[in-house]
Amino acid sequence: MREEEGAAGENDVASEEAVRGAMAGLDRDNDARAKLALAAELILQRHPRLAHISPRDLVQEALLRTLQARRKWRPAQIGFLGHVIGAMRSIASAATKSATRGTVQAEPLEVITDDGEAREAVPLESTPSVEDTLIATEERAIGEARLDAFHQELTKDKEAMAIYERLCEGMPKRDIRAALGMSDREFWTVDRRLSRLIDRLFKAD
Repeated sequence: MREEEGAAGENDVASEEAVRGAMAGLDRDNDARAKLALAAELILQRHPRLAHISPRDLVQEALLRTLQARRKWRPAQIGFLGHVIGAMRSIASAATKSATRGTVQAEPLEVITDDGEAREAVPLESTPSVEDTLIATEERAIGEARLDAFHQELTKDKEAMAIYERLCEGMPKRDIRAALGMSDREFWTVDRRLSRLIDRLFKAD
């Protein structure tokens, strides 16, 4: 996904307009959305207490907090994809700590609905129904199977793995290419292999 422009200063926070522009770019980028969904799944796997929160809800919460400037994006320091992944990690960690202490989150999880309105996600202190638990377990099993397949494929392609790991850290593709010492042709060939793998395993059914 193309890096969105923000304020010029290194520590300047992106405006609401810049954030909305980055979100619009994310909506148009199937590859970036797949990477974000995968990152959300990986993050939630590390937080079993959040089994009732879906990867989609975690992504939407990170986007909402960024839009409302509760999570501040500084474009000069990090790309939008890396920022959203970092926000998801922070949100999940805080939610797990709150659940472990048995306290209510100071900042409840919210998501953006299809009509653009914000709603509160399932509260952490509530007990999921049996049906919800079964659905979550089934979805998690499907996700884990896909993740296992993804990891197995990546171990066969060290170059693709190196690119993917840096993308998840929020590095721009031009910086990844330079860091790996790859030519433009080599980099984009591997990047296409990675994109095809993600599409095959994680594209919406």
